[in-house]
Amino acid sequence: MNYSSNEDYYWQNRAYSADIARGLYNGTTNVVFSTEGAEPVTLNDVKLWGKIDQSTDNSLITALITAARIMCEHYTNTSLVTRTIVADINNANGGFILPYGPVTTTPTAVDWEGDAVTLVWNFSQIQTPYGRMSVTYDAGFAVVPETYKTAIMEQVLFLYEHRGEENAGMSPIARIILNPLIRQK
Repeated sequence: MNYSSNEDYYWQNRAYSADIARGLYNGTTNVVFSTEGAEPVTLNDVKLWGKIDQSTDNSLITALITAARIMCEHYTNTSLVTRTIVADINNANGGFILPYGPVTTTPTAVDWEGDAVTLVWNFSQIQTPYGRMSVTYDAGFAVVPETYKTAIMEQVLFLYEHRGEENAGMSPIARIILNPLIRQK
């Protein structure tokens, strides 16, 4: 048995603890997004969808569009806008699926010392090398599918109607729309 790919080996010999990535052998410890592109839905889209005639809350609705998109992205583990992502991961068992896909470029990585590593990228998974690394890749949709746009607009309206409430959370309708689209986390 080659225990050198085991988390315990890395904890003992690489000086980081096994509680990284919430105790998971394959896990993400940090994700950094580049500047994001344009929102998939516009102010006019939301106002038409919600039958909002007045314009006094335009700035609020615009802010809610971004918040709703981010909430939908976190809920589904999907990047809806195209951007570059840098994820610190632990690929201790192999078969790691990168967060916030769909991945649109072949990922590149550096190990914990900053040295470039060669990834074996099959079936949208990082097979090897094992261990901790920082992976850079592009992700997101060139054209966001209508299902996601509908969920974002439902979430915007939910946040708009429940503004000021402490535990607004995800819209029940947005959850129903997005549940079949949740990517493995």
